[in-house]
Amino acid sequence: MKKLLALLLALCMALCAVSALAEEGGDEIPSLENTPSYEGTEIAVADTGVLFTIPSDWNAVDAPEGYLATYVSADNTLSLSLLLVNQGIEACYDEMLAMVEAGTAKDITEVLVNENYYVLYTSADELFSYAYLPLSDDYCIVLCFGAASADLQSNVPLEILGTVALAE
Repeated sequence: MKKLLALLLALCMALCAVSALAEEGGDEIPSLENTPSYEGTEIAVADTGVLFTIPSDWNAVDAPEGYLATYVSADNTLSLSLLLVNQGIEACYDEMLAMVEAGTAKDITEVLVNENYYVLYTSADELFSYAYLPLSDDYCIVLCFGAASADLQSNVPLEILGTVALAE
């Protein structure tokens, strides 16, 4: 649980760093280069053409209804759930803004991680961080990172985003 929280906190800190970079750069989207520090297992996301690498000691678990897959860390402190959303990134962004106004989300940030464009945000309780990866004008993959507590720090979510690739 503490590692999951650390992971989410680290992702939140990365979001804050990205937000600071965005403010300094004006309208330019910040770009990060990232490689994982872990040995991993490559995962293909259903038939979406999206590939990513999770730590080798993570396990697949039953995904909630509507989700493509869910993985948890060996100590059950971090989780990753994947969802295919049938709407473009602009509509997703509008929903994120509504959640910020409602007080259920915060820290909306655009970032390029290893040249993949993401829109990121964090839940108000800081237990979940979301990364939206546009696949087309009509679809996005959502990577939802969960942590056991808000004080858990880890670089794994950002490292996982750094492994995402589109199959050829």
